[in-house]
Amino acid sequence: MQIIPYANHNILLQINLIVGNYFGCGDPLILIFSAKATGLITWLRSKTQVLGLIHDIQVALNNANPGSSGQVLSVIRAVLTWWTAHYLSYQCLLNLRQTLEIMVENDDKLRPQDKIVVNWDRSSRTKATEMVSVIKDPLFWHWIARCETCLILPMLCILISTFNRMKKHLEPLALAACITQTAHCRLDQVLLVFGLLFAEYRQLIDEGDDSAGLTAILDSIESRWAKCDQEVFIAAIILNPIYKTAPFANLPILNLAGIYALLCRLWKRFYGTAPPQTLRAELKDYIDNRGAYENLSDWASEVRREAETNVNLQFLLIYVVS
Repeated sequence: MQIIPYANHNILLQINLIVGNYFGCGDPLILIFSAKATGLITWLRSKTQVLGLIHDIQVALNNANPGSSGQVLSVIRAVLTWWTAHYLSYQCLLNLRQTLEIMVENDDKLRPQDKIVVNWDRSSRTKATEMVSVIKDPLFWHWIARCETCLILPMLCILISTFNRMKKHLEPLALAACITQTAHCRLDQVLLVFGLLFAEYRQLIDEGDDSAGLTAILDSIESRWAKCDQEVFIAAIILNPIYKTAPFANLPILNLAGIYALLCRLWKRFYGTAPPQTLRAELKDYIDNRGAYENLSDWASEVRREAETNVNLQFLLIYVVS
């Protein structure tokens, strides 16, 4: 019962296409705030002196706070060939909020001829003034949890939370890309990631987040899955002794007879011959933990416990950022 173990890197493209469907869903708030964020990031990266100020302010803040991490962040821009870049670029921009506000505040105190942020020719000053207004705009930055103001101004609450919602919507896709881009990613992991993505976004909708972006993501996931070689991915999970049929709904096509028929079809596809006569008996022993697979259940449980004990979410997040 062998199967091709590793996922095709085309899965990464599918994850990126889902991100594209999210931004192209037509939600006006997503379009407005993503355009502002992209514009601000592009402008910051085009100004060498401004980038120098951002660096110096962070160094000064770190020196004033010895207990800080000491990190100095850069402004990063999303690119199509970096699958997690959209999420990370927004996350980095949020982390630089204090630095950018200090930079703008300091520049406001200078004489016109001494200004660095709003300077140069008329066209440059117009663009810089526009970007400064974005940096000063609380509707762009403020992504703190709902407060009493939300009860008085519900529409303001929606605007305030939009940028944070975009970051929250993109985070699962960034983690999914991180998992599927590894050289050792297996087919069973790909299907589990797709299932977890669907469950995560379905839960967000059930909790009241009815963003058109989430609907676009769910539709895109279903569309990508419909184009996959589904039987291969399903068989990969069944042949993983840690999962077998546990992740699936109780469907007739996944009873013992259905699984046997599935493996027979795949065997003929992979090897061009009929499966061995022992396949049915071996499959039954495998599913029921009997015969050669008698101790498999205990082994799989121990592997699961060890994985849960050694899980390191901090390492995963660091890997995503890197």
